[in-house]
Amino acid sequence: MNSFNGFSRGTGVEFALSFAARLLMSIANAISINQSASDLQELARTVQPKELWAMCLLLVAWWSDQLPQPEAQAVDEAFKAVDTSVVRSGLSMIRDKLALFIRSAYAAQDDLALARAGGGFTYFIGDLGLRRIQSVLSSDSVRTVLARLLQLYPLDSDLERSFSLTAQAQPVTAPPPPPRPSRGDSFDRFGLRLPPTEPPQLNQRERTIATLHGLGYTESEIDEFLTRQSQG
Repeated sequence: MNSFNGFSRGTGVEFALSFAARLLMSIANAISINQSASDLQELARTVQPKELWAMCLLLVAWWSDQLPQPEAQAVDEAFKAVDTSVVRSGLSMIRDKLALFIRSAYAAQDDLALARAGGGFTYFIGDLGLRRIQSVLSSDSVRTVLARLLQLYPLDSDLERSFSLTAQAQPVTAPPPPPRPSRGDSFDRFGLRLPPTEPPQLNQRERTIATLHGLGYTESEIDEFLTRQSQG
């Protein structure tokens, strides 16, 4: 995160802004890592970093009810000048869908953890769809609250620079391991062949579980997400 310490676990306003910074940088990682994801790339083209920062501030403000008491008090104090409750009903769906992403960014203590949290953002924006999110965020009441948050806590220049550099960076990937012969190849060498098999057909719930497993989420986190989805 360069000179802006988003991993700080300070108190008061510092804690709230560091939490929001981790959310923002997780989004930057998602954009960088998933350069073939059309919704994410359109998000990067059409939404300014300061607008994403305002959204992250709003998510932090609303997440205080999930935090330990001292941290919850710090967040409530940091945002007491802006009444975010006026748009709570309109954005509750977004907050609930992003619950695992928010939890991951909250707990992140290094850049690798931020990249993992970004994977969660990628999944959830794909689940909701960019158009749906933009429709909610473009309402007059939401835009007013976001503007007030941004006025209260403008985007730090170092953080904005880190966001842009990370989002535009080519993801670094490890070289692929050398190919290993499959069991089928081994059978072939002994004159044996296995009958071809069809890939399993997964339903929507099974695909969701498989995707979240691939992103590194635990069984309990996946169960929580699926429970929230079933409750609407």
